[in-house]
Amino acid sequence: MGIVVKDNGGTWEPIPVGVTRAVCCNIYDLGLQPGFQGKETHKIVVAWEIEERKREGEWAGKRFMVTKTYTASLNEKATLRHDLESWRGSSFTADELAGFDLENIYGKPCWLNLVEQTTKAGRKWTAVAAIMPPKKGEERLVVETPRDYVPQWIADLIARPIASESAETASFDDDNIPF
Repeated sequence: MGIVVKDNGGTWEPIPVGVTRAVCCNIYDLGLQPGFQGKETHKIVVAWEIEERKREGEWAGKRFMVTKTYTASLNEKATLRHDLESWRGSSFTADELAGFDLENIYGKPCWLNLVEQTTKAGRKWTAVAAIMPPKKGEERLVVETPRDYVPQWIADLIARPIASESAETASFDDDNIPF
């Protein structure tokens, strides 16, 4: 029996774009994942709850959750480092660069700049464009999502086996591919 694939993107309430208050509600360790040019790279996902709440469906009344996937690195060129320094409003010290525990960001407030992006297929999604520190003296959000909650797409990434080197280097005849 063949494997049938289809567009099962479904419908969901879009995440509002713009600058919004947020709180870090989880950090997920994806382990080794395919990265640039197929190289295995240690990836993490940072998740935030934003101030706005869903109005529709089974999750009505719950806050929207947004995520951003990072390479687990504090290299000077790493996006994770740039975002964390922007969030905290200061650079990392040499001691922190030697080993920073990401659990330190759990429950911490921030402001997120959320922007709409479009995939090559024309689907729209909301991305985290910037992370900024909270304003002094402002009311801060408290995490509502249970700490043990793992979105299905993250569970799937964690469970997915990494392709073996032999599978990546297997040769095949391109001339036999009809598309």
